[in-house]
Amino acid sequence: MDFVPVWPVRPAEKCWPDAVLRAASGLPSAMSSKSGQFRLPRERVLKKASEIHRVLKQGRRIAGRNINLFVFSQPQLDSRFAVIVPRRIGPAVRRNRMKRLLREIYRLHPDWFEGKQVVFSIKRFTDNYHQLEKEVQQLVKRR
Repeated sequence: MDFVPVWPVRPAEKCWPDAVLRAASGLPSAMSSKSGQFRLPRERVLKKASEIHRVLKQGRRIAGRNINLFVFSQPQLDSRFAVIVPRRIGPAVRRNRMKRLLREIYRLHPDWFEGKQVVFSIKRFTDNYHQLEKEVQQLVKRR
């Protein structure tokens, strides 16, 4: 007779508490419904290559220790931004971390960028939010 170990089946609520809430209510998870209020609107992001190139060519470059800031003033338009992170910064995890930090700085301090189109170009990796926020504030003051 062969002995086969049998593991008890774990209910979904132990593994995924949000899954139980979703299944019970038919609504998206509470996490996603709350996070919408903290999102950066899509219209605030420079997406087209032509728009980014215009900021890089016609805008003013302000160099910092970890980032370069390119600022193109257009008072009649809403402020918009883009982040450029070269591959030499490291693997995708590090590059995406820098993008998230800069996006959060841009979202929390819209008054720093009013009437400006901004491109952040990363020079060095830093994981310290407060250091990066301080550097961006100093660069914005220099413009």
